[in-house]
Amino acid sequence: MFYQAQGREPHCSTAPTEQSMRLLVAIKSHSRLPLKTIYPLLFRDLTKKYNCISPARLLPKHRICTPNKLFLSDCVCRVVVRYLLQLWRGIVYALLEVTFLRISHENKETTLNFRTILTTAFLSFSILLTPALMAAQQMEEIVVTARATEESVREIPVAISVVNEERMDTFGIKSFTDLEAMTPQLTIARGGSGNGAAIGIRGISSATSSIGIESSVSIIIDGVYMPQARAINEGLMDVSQVAVLKGPQALYFGKNATAGVVSLMSNNPGDEFEARIRVNNEFETDDLSVDAVLSMPINDKIGIRIAAQTSDMDEGWIKNNAGADTYTVTDIFTFQQTTFPNPAAELWFPKEQWDSARITVAGDLTDRFAYNFKASYSSFEQSASSGGGELFSCPTLNGVGHRAIPVDPQPPGRQTTLFEPVPQPAVDCTFNGERGINDVPPAVAASNDLLAQFGDGSLGEEYESYNYILTLDYAFDNIDFQTIINYHDAELGWVSDFDGGGVTSIFAGEFNTFEQFAVEARAVTRFDSPVNFVFGAYYQETERYFNQ
Repeated sequence: MFYQAQGREPHCSTAPTEQSMRLLVAIKSHSRLPLKTIYPLLFRDLTKKYNCISPARLLPKHRICTPNKLFLSDCVCRVVVRYLLQLWRGIVYALLEVTFLRISHENKETTLNFRTILTTAFLSFSILLTPALMAAQQMEEIVVTARATEESVREIPVAISVVNEERMDTFGIKSFTDLEAMTPQLTIARGGSGNGAAIGIRGISSATSSIGIESSVSIIIDGVYMPQARAINEGLMDVSQVAVLKGPQALYFGKNATAGVVSLMSNNPGDEFEARIRVNNEFETDDLSVDAVLSMPINDKIGIRIAAQTSDMDEGWIKNNAGADTYTVTDIFTFQQTTFPNPAAELWFPKEQWDSARITVAGDLTDRFAYNFKASYSSFEQSASSGGGELFSCPTLNGVGHRAIPVDPQPPGRQTTLFEPVPQPAVDCTFNGERGINDVPPAVAASNDLLAQFGDGSLGEEYESYNYILTLDYAFDNIDFQTIINYHDAELGWVSDFDGGGVTSIFAGEFNTFEQFAVEARAVTRFDSPVNFVFGAYYQETERYFNQ
């Protein structure tokens, strides 16, 4: 079918005949021939007898793709076109089930399949249209900078998934947890205590039980390593690209990247004035989001970009089916029992609220020296620090919820504690979008500042962060030198229900602060050779206050 793709040109007559002008698509054959026979005859007659109307002649002579912009060779492109035409032919054949017509030509009765005539017209139109369609759908080359230098996503020797700004805007991506639905093999699960989240790639993640455990999936924001998984609360505002590098990345990112890296790059000021505002509402959870961007060049050496985002979820995706309850305590000295009332908690959770702002000042002081300064603020709140999880399976007691208590007495010689399940009928184990959750009884919260962070025992989580990043770049003849200086200050408080059901039983609270000062220096060679080098040094100092 594609003569040029096979390396040969069809032999054609030099001038059209009068017959070919009048009956361009007529085929001198019997009307009842099967389609698989008519189709070759159609192109044979058109190309040899009726002035060489060949699909190859209707396509550009040398190429129908642009290889420097499309990751497909000419041969593959032609195969794509061929399959598109075959698909179109099948659609036309299915639609054009018409009766055969008989026409008279040169006093002889000739059978003409009207379906063949229309098929030829549609095929010719498809052949003319296909190059334009493919040109409109050309894939742009994706460049990532996650490994400290610009690399094409098809050349980087790492399994990588990239989500660009357009895709994030289309799907309303505003947080790290939203990326889970967009990126294969990436999982992000919030935790109520410890480091706050279990981030996994290919099933490998770190436990959330300890605040001192750094995630095995490194989070990199504008080239800065964020050691705590709570960095997922920073939000994805005015981001140009998120790259997920899968598998160990110790060479570029150190020992805390055993499972992979999630690298975020925010937008910088452009050469032209830019202003936009976007409003998005998710009706099921009643989540209203508004974000705005203002960017402008001040002069040739400085540009400024300001971005802000706010999001307020009035409801949530989990309904609280626990009502008012009581909580009884026993004095260990007098054995006197006291019962405290506990009003019903929020009806919906997690009721997330995000507020973020960032200002970027950047420019080129000389042809070789460039600077970039970013100052950002992030705030995250929710009504349940567990992130709104739902229990949907309780196999230990055949669907009945339970809690585990130590067996008394323990079996002789046992090295670890043996537990036994105690039924908790009030625990909801049905996959129905509901779960029981209780506040801390107000009288109990009044005796503990950590439990009273959000009022009279209300559950919740609040995260607040200030992040400052200064990036300096200097280009020598064959070496690019970069220095990144970062100061990060964050504080977190939470109160959570940990008994897993609608009975007031186990609750806890925490408040902690985190400060980081880090400096990274990096040199990347640009020799005109197959081998280049990256040299780097990193200094980090952290300080944490913790109370639980």
